[in-house]
Amino acid sequence: MIEPINRTVTANNSKWIASYDQLRLYLNLLEKKSISTDLVAAINVEIEELNSIADQDEKLPKMIRKKQYKIVRLVEKKHKIVPQKYYRNMWFLLGASVIGLPLGILSNALSSNIDTLGLGPLLGMLLGMALGAVMDKKALKEGRQLEVELKNLFAF
Repeated sequence: MIEPINRTVTANNSKWIASYDQLRLYLNLLEKKSISTDLVAAINVEIEELNSIADQDEKLPKMIRKKQYKIVRLVEKKHKIVPQKYYRNMWFLLGASVIGLPLGILSNALSSNIDTLGLGPLLGMLLGMALGAVMDKKALKEGRQLEVELKNLFAF
C-alpha cells in the first residue's frame, strides 16, 4: 500500500495535520489486516491523488477528509472493517434525519403543538446512536474494528 507523503507541521496547517496523521494511522492499521489486492489498488489511487496536492493548496484539508471518507467506505463495503465508533457516528446522523424528522413531523401533526417538532430529531439521534453502538460492539467482537477513531469522518 502506498504511504501518504510526509507533510511538515507549520502554523498554517496545524488544523488539518491531525486529520492527515489519523489517516496515516488508519492505513497503517489496515495494512495488518488481510485485504484484497483490488481494494489495495483502489486505496492506492486515492492516496496518489492526495499525495499530488501541495501543502499550500487551500483544497488540501477538504481533500483529506474526502479521501479518508472514501477509503473508509471502500474498506467497509468490501471487508466490513471499520474504525472505532464508525457505526455510532454514521447512525447518529441517519437517526436524526431519517428517523427523527418524520417522528418530529408526526408528533407535531398529532399534538398540533409546534414545540414537539424538535423532539423527533433528538429521539432519532438517540435511537441512531444506540443502534450504532450495538453495531460497533458487534464489529469489535468479530474482530472487524481497527483501534483508531477517525474524528470528523462524516464532516465535509
